[in-house]
Amino acid sequence: QIRHRLFPYHALRSFWLHDEENRPKKIIVQSEKLLMPHLHLPLSDDLDHQALRAFLLDFLPEEPHRPSIIDLLAEYL
Repeated sequence: QIRHRLFPYHALRSFWLHDEENRPKKIIVQSEKLLMPHLHLPLSDDLDHQALRAFLLDFLPEEPHRPSIIDLLAEYL
């Protein structure tokens, strides 16, 4: 659940944790929805990213998601 919207695992395809140095840490989740295919969720620095990854691997495959031009522009702004 994100805010008031529920995203069941069966409506999601995969995830990727972005935790590169000098970049905002986030998780990208690929969904089945056409109008919102990628969910970008910021991650807190005090969150255990490896524990989150291990938890998600029980439900979704981990697949690299490269940021699009739009993603990079949004990050820059």
